Amino acid sequence: MGSAQVIYDAHRNVMVTVMPDSSVQNASKVVSGYFRANGNIENSYNTLLGSLKKNGTVLDDRFAPVGYIKKDGSVQDSRYSTIGYVTKDGTVENSHHVAIGYAKGIKMEWAALIFFFFRLN
Repeated sequence: MGSAQVIYDAHRNVMVTVMPDSSVQNASKVVSGYFRANGNIENSYNTLLGSLKKNGTVLDDRFAPVGYIKKDGSVQDSRYSTIGYVTKDGTVENSHHVAIGYAKGIKMEWAALIFFFFRLN
């Protein structure tokens, strides 16, 4: 990722910005977390919030599965119920296909993690 990428809520307000170093800044430009290269998600104090496995499994800080991010952009909870979607154009939708945010140019997985699993704002 070469430049900062912004994630917006449904009203097009800035939620967070993912910086080129994979740190996450809130709307006030304060670092609120990190996406680590090993799949870990940490808060601003470098405390583990959870992790994303290569197969799309989302784990909490105790390594228990809390959800799944599928290659087609669908997002499931730990019981495999669909809780949302991240479309190819970066629109983030709830389970009823209503737009809840926008994450154009951001890794689909990162958008899903922010909207459905780890609030980094």
